[in-house]
Amino acid sequence: MVKAYRQEHIYKHPWERVTSASWRKIIGEDICHCLESSVVDAKSRSMQLTSRNISLQKFIEVEEKTRYDPHPDNPTGWTICSRETRIRIKPLSALASSG
Repeated sequence: MVKAYRQEHIYKHPWERVTSASWRKIIGEDICHCLESSVVDAKSRSMQLTSRNISLQKFIEVEEKTRYDPHPDNPTGWTICSRETRIRIKPLSALASSG
């Protein structure tokens, strides 16, 4: 079973402030481990993050893609954040056979 979610949020702050805050996000306790890759294009002011879980992969796979860009209506003052999350829950038969 796969579920996908998409959301957008407008931060009324410049791209530089929003993306630097993203780098300082608080990591939770040792509940779930993930691998994150980041691509930053300072010239076009775009930042893309992709996160995937490493722990619990035999039960569930989670992939989250986040993109920060200057808002087209106010590129020097606002930032648009687009996030897409895909969650895949493994079927019970696959869990039983993985031993």
